[in-house]
Parts: sequence; C-alpha cells; structure tokens
Amino acid sequence: ERLIKKINLESILISASEILEKLTASRISADNSAETLKNVFFAETLVAPIVGLIGIDGMEMALVSAATRNRMLNTGEKSYVDAAKEILTSHGNHEKVREDVARIFSELTDESVGAPAVEYSRSHHTLLGHGSAKIRRELTNGDIREHDLRFVWRRKSLGSLAQKIKTHNASLQNNYEPMDFIGGAIIVKDGEPVEKLFAEIAKRAELRPDLEFRPASHRDFAIIVHGDSEYRKKTREELSKKGFEPEDIEFQKDERGMNLSKFSFVAKDENNDKLPMELQVLTENSRAAMRYREAAHFAYKLKTEITPDMLTAMAKIHSRRDKMRVNQPRNPKAGDDFQEKIKKYAETPVSRKIWEKYKKPRNYRETTDEEIAAKSVAKRARKIRDHKA
Repeated sequence: ERLIKKINLESILISASEILEKLTASRISADNSAETLKNVFFAETLVAPIVGLIGIDGMEMALVSAATRNRMLNTGEKSYVDAAKEILTSHGNHEKVREDVARIFSELTDESVGAPAVEYSRSHHTLLGHGSAKIRRELTNGDIREHDLRFVWRRKSLGSLAQKIKTHNASLQNNYEPMDFIGGAIIVKDGEPVEKLFAEIAKRAELRPDLEFRPASHRDFAIIVHGDSEYRKKTREELSKKGFEPEDIEFQKDERGMNLSKFSFVAKDENNDKLPMELQVLTENSRAAMRYREAAHFAYKLKTEITPDMLTAMAKIHSRRDKMRVNQPRNPKAGDDFQEKIKKYAETPVSRKIWEKYKKPRNYRETTDEEIAAKSVAKRARKIRDHKA
C-alpha cells in the first residue's frame, strides 16, 4: 500500500534510468568508489525490484545486469564476467541473435512477425524482442483451425549470465552454458486449447532436423509440464497423441493458477553454430498469474507468500502503469489520442477555431505534455462557452 500511495512511478523510472547510466558509463565501469557501490546497492535492493513489480522487464534486466557486473568487478569475481562475455560473443552480435530467434519462431509457427522490444549495445547487453504469429492446426474432422498467438523473448543479460555461471560454480573449461540463454514464451489467448497448441509446437520442434531437445544441466527431461491436475492430465493426453512418452516428460504440480509447459533445445544454423533456448507456451491468464498475481515471480525471489493485500496492490500498480504513456515521439497513435482529447471539447463555433489551431500537434515527447496541452485548450474552451452562455 505504501508503494501505491507514496511512490510516483514516473519518478522511479527516471531514477532507474539515471542509476543505469551511471553503472554503465565507461569511466566508472570498474570504479570501486563509494558512489559506485552505493548505486549498486540501491539498484539491487530498491530500484530494480520496484521496476520489476511495475512490469518494465527491459529496465529491470538492465539494472540487475549492470549492478551484478559492477559488484563482481569490484569483489574479485571478474572471471565470471569474462566467462559470460565470451559466451555472449560466441553467439554473435544482436543482429545475428535476432535472425536466429526469428528463424526459430518461423519454423515452429506458420506465420510470424517479430521486432526488437529493447536493445542496447553497451555493457549491460540487454536484448528483448516480441511479435505475433499464427498456427494452423488440423482438426479430427479434417478442417483447419487457425490460432492467433503472440510471443516474447529475451537473451540472457551479461550480469545474469555471470551470476548463473557463479551459482553453478562453472567455467568455460567445462563448456557450461545455460539452456535458457534465450528465453521465449508463446502466449495463447485465454479460452484457446493451450494443451493442444503446446503439443503441436513441441511436435514441430521434434521434427526439425536443426533443433535438438536437450534438458538443462540440473534436470533429467527437456519437456516440462507445470500446473494443476486437470491441466497436467490434458497436456499429457495431447502429448501422447503426438507420440511423446509420459516417462520422457517431467510433470510439476502447481495449484496457484500458473499452468505452463515448456521445452529446452539447441538450435543449429547453417554454420552448425548452436543456440540454446527454452520455450514456454501458456495463456494470457497464466502469464498474468506468473507476473503479478497468485504465482508472481517477485514472491519467489523474496521467499514470501502472496497475500490478498499484495494481489490488490499489484493490480493497482499495473493499472497505473498501463495508464502511464511511454515516450514515443514518432508514434502516430500518440498524436491521434491527443487530437481526440481536444476534439471532444469542440462543441461551439469558437471552440472549433481552437480545435483547428491545435489539431496538428508537433512531436510531444511526454504524455504529460500532451495532457497539459489538452487540459489547457479544454479550459479555454469552457471559459469561452461559459462567457457566451
């Protein structure tokens, strides 16, 4: 409740941006000063968790990565950072990774269009993408049903990769590499047969000669079904229809509303370079439960139970975030929205003149600018109407 009532979300994002800039500036990248250590502590303990609660994934990833990197560089753990850099470099630049991921999604779906969501070429190495896709599935009667999906993905950041190498006490000498180097999710609309779609996607992956199922180093199976008893039962049945044996699948019980299935694999390109990836398939509702509801990941990180008050608070935070417009100076919809705000006040001949004067706004870089301008015009229109009345 204190977070909701006391903290301004825009101020948090501004603070996060400032700290990120300081932690990634080349002149202090290995600075052991009190100021740098203070920024690391502030990022890890306050700003990054709050940004994560808000749901700004790219910013949270960048903050955690930069903080982890600086902490390791200044505490004698530079070898983990170097190992992480070498793994990142081995998979090519951002463009190469994007091309490889686009190819994977195109192979597992019938149509896909993707774009980068966030990318930086600086030391925190944050790379995320998103897109839409279609899958056509043959029904038992021979008809073809088309499903509209969306997908998101991220490459593991430098700091996160370094931390995972440290956690597993691994190094490049034993060729350790996490299977979720690329983490992806195909998100299905609520009400769609997610169990059937997962089985369809998994079968397509199995039939691809350039994709090889491979379990993570700490697991025995590449395919994992996670959820309540009904979901696990339906998914087991659909996978069996596609020829998967139940004994080759790990089933995990979870009654919190987070039903998802996933598989890990290695994708090979034309040069036989291998890209490890973990792909989840879940509904919009399950994704919401995992992000800010019953099974929110922040509770796992904090090792705490989700309470009704937490659920209420998280819903309000995300509602505020959704209402908060992001900075998009070239977004035509932002201009359209601004024009509509003014146009609704154009009810008299005089106010129509005001509308004509302001209907073609220049690039407004912040939502607050748009709102202030709209309110100003509305106020003037009301004064004119009141005077005429």
